[in-house]
Amino acid sequence: QAVTKPLDLTRASKIMFVLQIGSLSQTDS
Repeated sequence: QAVTKPLDLTRASKIMFVLQIGSLSQTDS
């Protein structure tokens, strides 16, 4: 699981990044 933890953190950070971009796009439009 020590190998999957970093992957989960990266995936979580990517999801948060996408969510932030999505919210910014909605506010812009």
